[in-house]
Parts: sequence; C-alpha cells; structure tokens
Amino acid sequence: MSRTSRTLLPLVALAALFVTLAPATAHADRTRPVYVGFGGGPYVLFDCCSVHGRLSGQFGWHFGGTDIGFVMAVEAATTLGPDYLMFMGGLRIGGDIEVTGDQDFAVLLRPNGLFAGGFIDGNGAGFQPQGYFLFQPAFDIRLAFADRAVVFWMRPAAFDVIVSWDRPARGDWHVEGAYLAMAGFDIHF
Repeated sequence: MSRTSRTLLPLVALAALFVTLAPATAHADRTRPVYVGFGGGPYVLFDCCSVHGRLSGQFGWHFGGTDIGFVMAVEAATTLGPDYLMFMGGLRIGGDIEVTGDQDFAVLLRPNGLFAGGFIDGNGAGFQPQGYFLFQPAFDIRLAFADRAVVFWMRPAAFDVIVSWDRPARGDWHVEGAYLAMAGFDIHF
C-alpha cells in the first residue's frame, strides 16, 4: 500500500461515515425552538398621511422545545416614510399550529399579538415627537422548508392600536389605529 493510499483511506472512510450519519441525525432532530426573523411591508396610519413601510426583526423561542406550540419573541421595528418615523420594541406572544407537514415541510398558522412601546417623530405630518404604547393583534401563515430550518411567513392582516398622551395642545389620551401587511423569513436553530 502506498503512502498516499494510507493517508486517503482513513479520510475517505471518515467522510463516508459522516455522509451516512449526518442526514439520519438531521431527520431525527426536530428540536428547533429558537429563531431569528426579518420582515417588511406596507403600513397605513388611519388618520394620517400616505402609505409608509415597516421593517421588523425578531428573536424568538418556542417553550415546548420544538418548532410548534407557544412562542414568545422580542421584536424591534421601524416605520419609514415621508411624513413620520416610528421606532418600537416589544414582546410578541403567539402559538404555532401545524396544519399539515412532516420533517421536511410544514404549513403552520400563528395567531399572535404584539405588546410594545415606541417613539414617533411626525414633523412631516405636523405633530411633535412623542412616545406611545401599542397592541397589535395579527395572524401569520407560515411555510417551513429545508428540514423546517427556513420559514417563509405572510402576515396578511395586522392592526396596530396605538395609545399615546395626545399632543400638548389637547393634553389627553389619544387612540389611533393602523393597518399593515407583511412578509418575511425566519431561520430556526
């Protein structure tokens, strides 16, 4: 046996062992409870302005140890446009319900809600910067691929209920609403 053969034979055997065992391990492991996600879409504040855009990022985890069931995520989002700039951070709580699927692909539904606080600067819309609290009921349709590690999601309808101390001229509580539709992706690990 030549020196090259003695060096290559253990490497080939190790590679064959890895290729044989790696897929079996990946298919047996369905525990991907943690994820990072990003999304964006149009945003319409009902009593003001033109359509703006919202970008968001999430870091979330499923408490059951798999990719279904109760989920909690920390979310940060910004809304950009010609009339105002909004920034918020909060906690999204919901549950992933598996409609159909196997280890490789799944269709999931996620009813959820966001509780957040933020800041809006509306100089383009004629009002002063102010803080606000927000509640957002939402519903997601989720498609999981690639051993359920990559999830594409659509949020066809979500409604922001924004509560703030009204502009200094009136000095009372102000409640307003907004509509948004978003799409994005999550990476589960």
